[in-house]
Amino acid sequence: MSSSSQYLVTETLRKIHLLKALVESRPLLTIILPGFKEPATSAILDVDENHIMLDELIPHSANIAIQPGDPFTVMTKLKGIPIRFESLIHSLDESTDGITFYTCRLPETLSYHQKRKNYRLTSYGGTRPSIIISSAHEAQTDPAKGQLTGGKEEDSDDGELSGKITDISMGGVNVEMQELPEWALQDASVTCTIELNEGPRLHSHARICHVRSQVRGPKGKAAHHVGLEFLSLNEINRKQLQQWIFHSERKQLRH
Repeated sequence: MSSSSQYLVTETLRKIHLLKALVESRPLLTIILPGFKEPATSAILDVDENHIMLDELIPHSANIAIQPGDPFTVMTKLKGIPIRFESLIHSLDESTDGITFYTCRLPETLSYHQKRKNYRLTSYGGTRPSIIISSAHEAQTDPAKGQLTGGKEEDSDDGELSGKITDISMGGVNVEMQELPEWALQDASVTCTIELNEGPRLHSHARICHVRSQVRGPKGKAAHHVGLEFLSLNEINRKQLQQWIFHSERKQLRH
């Protein structure tokens, strides 16, 4: 895991994914117009493969200043993470109730100051992938295959726990589980086996990066959230995971 760093998004599907997230969360956009004295504000109304649709600008004088063909810069935040991009006005239109909106070019790049090194997929369009985590001494590695095998069968009840993955990236996973054994501590070494939906089974040694617990519901049931960093995902599994994330994102964008 890494500290905040700038990331230039150029892939069309990834850009659309981030822009649609801005549509859903509707953060305030700061719009910088060349030649206009002060920043304007707006919101993204819709996104398709070639365009974004912007709401009417505030203040009203900004709507008078902007014309088709004019460039502009957008600055905003998505879940607290800064996003910046440049676009161009294609056309000005009015809704039936007289409100102005703008059809604009899809940005060529998005500057996204993400907090993590790897892009994390958080929506799967169905059942979340599952994971089995074992304490390091309960699992062994098959040196011929580079895969993990189980430890002693009689120790499996104490040495394993299962959970549902809330997000996943090339660098690791966040897991939600109902039980938390004593060995599941921050910085502990573990092994994990991940069952991807309609995908391969992945194996890796991992490090527990954080453990957080919270009480939910009137009965006070605890939910535990564990973050894992992959330490030994082999090249085959890395390619399989990369392809699975890519196809899952494409599937999500179609719905």
